[in-house]
Amino acid sequence: MRISAINNFTYTQKNNTGFNGLLIDKGCITDRFDNYGAIPVPGVPDSPLTEVYDHQFYTYYPFKDESKKSVKNILEKNNYSVDYGDGCGGCYILSTELGKTLPFTEKEWNNLSPDLQKKIKSML
Repeated sequence: MRISAINNFTYTQKNNTGFNGLLIDKGCITDRFDNYGAIPVPGVPDSPLTEVYDHQFYTYYPFKDESKKSVKNILEKNNYSVDYGDGCGGCYILSTELGKTLPFTEKEWNNLSPDLQKKIKSML
């Protein structure tokens, strides 16, 4: 099973500079299915005997001054799936849903204290 693909995609997602609003990590679910009777791929341990599906969830909360076009682009770019390949069964799925529009602009958000930002994020 190749775990590196999961880490690479998660790292890219969290460091995407296209986000203006708040991106809240809602967790990850991993499902593992055993496909007994399948023909193993030479040189790839446990494949395709095991399929792994990793599903990462995010909610995107846009700032009140963010354009609808920008929000739409962000959601389109951050909802996808990628097959693991190399004979390994399964895929990585990224799901980003739209949350409520925040009642402040990005500038107003940046003027809030870090403690208040943390408290607001914990309530989302």
